[in-house]
This record gives sequence, structure tokens and C-alpha cells, in this order.
Amino acid sequence: MKLLYNLAKNNDYNTFKNALMDEVGIGKWLQIKSVLSATETGKYNRVLRLCADVYASYSVYDVTFEMLKVPNKKGYIVEARQMAMYLLKRYTTLGWSEIGRDIFFKDHATVMHAHKTIKFRIDTDQLLIPMDVFEQLKKDALNILDNES
Repeated sequence: MKLLYNLAKNNDYNTFKNALMDEVGIGKWLQIKSVLSATETGKYNRVLRLCADVYASYSVYDVTFEMLKVPNKKGYIVEARQMAMYLLKRYTTLGWSEIGRDIFFKDHATVMHAHKTIKFRIDTDQLLIPMDVFEQLKKDALNILDNES
């Protein structure tokens, strides 16, 4: 698993994908693949893509939809993932476990930590994106979640 972590950390998505398939087997890989390759059709995935796009415009790193779903500790990617978790928890009826397990393959405590971290950064104006961009991001996410089935 350390190899998988290093591949994901270095943004080597294709090698990560192949190594993960070898590690977990084809059955589990098909489940993971359906999440990683999800298109913009689902409203929750559209929120993730929105967060990735906003953070990509402020980062020197390539922040992509797929990178929000794999282990990575680069600041903009982490905050984009946490922001997506925060928005999904705040504007949906999904529980901590549903967001973590079904969308990010994370534990519920990770989602709780992300929510707490983003709330603190908002309150202390420490987000990596400007506050006006955050406000627009909130409006866009709410629009996606309210208007789509």
C-alpha cells in the first residue's frame, strides 16, 4: 500500500490505477473505478468537479476530479477535497459516513475533520482561495444540489 500512496502522492494516476487493481483485485477495482471515473452526471460528483476546477485555477498543482478521490497531501488538493466534503455535508442530507464511504472511500471521522477544518478556515479567513471565490463556489454548489435530481 505504501507504493500506492507514493504513486497517488506524485500525481501518477495511471500507474496508481494499475497498481491498485493488482493490489485489491478486479472486484474491488470495479467499485473504485466507478467512483474514480464518474462523470458530471451525478449532482455530488458535479460538486466535486466544481471544487476541483476552482482550486485548480488557484494552484500550481493539477487539481482534478480524480485527484480528490485518491490519497494526496498537497495543500490545494487537500483543501479542495475538504471543501467538497464541507459543501456536501452542509447542503445535503447525507450523513458523515455516507459522504466518506460512498463518495471518497474515507472514514466518517475524516469528513468530520474536513468540515471542522474548513469551518475554522472560513471563520479565520485562512482559505487558500479568496473569500469572494468561496462565496461564489457556495452559490454554485447550492445551485447544483437544489436544481438537479
